[in-house]
Amino acid sequence: MNIYQQGFRTNILDTIFKVVGQIWLKVTGGYAIYYITTIILVAIAFLMFIFDGADFDIFGELMNPENLRDPEELKRIADDLSVVLLTPRFAVVIGVLSIIVLVLVSWSYYFAFLVANQQITERKSDFNTAFGKSLGTDVFKLLLALILIYVILLVGSVAAAMTINVSGYIAFLLFVLLFIGIFKLTLIVPAIAVGNLSISEAFSFSLKHITWLRALKLFGISILATFAFSMAAVIIWVMSLIFAFIPILGQIVQLAINIMISGFIMAFTVSALTGLYYRYADEIEDQEEDDIGRHLVPDSSLS
Repeated sequence: MNIYQQGFRTNILDTIFKVVGQIWLKVTGGYAIYYITTIILVAIAFLMFIFDGADFDIFGELMNPENLRDPEELKRIADDLSVVLLTPRFAVVIGVLSIIVLVLVSWSYYFAFLVANQQITERKSDFNTAFGKSLGTDVFKLLLALILIYVILLVGSVAAAMTINVSGYIAFLLFVLLFIGIFKLTLIVPAIAVGNLSISEAFSFSLKHITWLRALKLFGISILATFAFSMAAVIIWVMSLIFAFIPILGQIVQLAINIMISGFIMAFTVSALTGLYYRYADEIEDQEEDDIGRHLVPDSSLS
């Protein structure tokens, strides 16, 4: 067990930030590849529709508040919008674009997990090595796992929403239980990306080691982390508005700031998930070597 793995069991938050400090620039580089590629693909799709004669003025009319106040005008806009959106060509292009973007998102996270795992296991990380390993079929396994998690969340949300007519309190309680329950699936992605487990094995691993109490802790921590990152992002965004008055260069600077912030958040998220995985993966290894080893560090170190 190296210094990082030991740290995940004794001082998990400090160890996470140590990993983040070593990998966030590399992770940001991977995020930049995903982000810029997505922008280029969307621009290409947009140009395809322009050259195909699609009328995009309808989207401008939809953004006009005065049009939204007039029922007849709103109905006309809706009819015109359906003509644009319901064409087979539009559906095919948007469908293909969505699939490509989903694959790119999965790749960016898989790449980030590889970088984090390199840093943890080898105490150093290499962008080129991680990039080469990330161009494999495991990206699609990760994508399938993410889709399954989304489907579970969607089905659960619909089921909870159906109880609103029965009781608002029951619906609220079910939504809370659903979101806490989703955190029982926290280790699925790192178990696949880092542990090389199958999807079924990753589900079993996560459900076994993330108890309801641990899920509740992670739920609370995620709320605090989201609030902290949101406040920091808003402050940085407001400061970056200074560059908005500089043509072209200002937009490039704002884009770079956005990528840097998102890259840092991704690096933190991936480091935290990888740390949790190694915390409980080590727990299994200790059981094989010494059945009482996993009890040496209390679970309260999560907080």
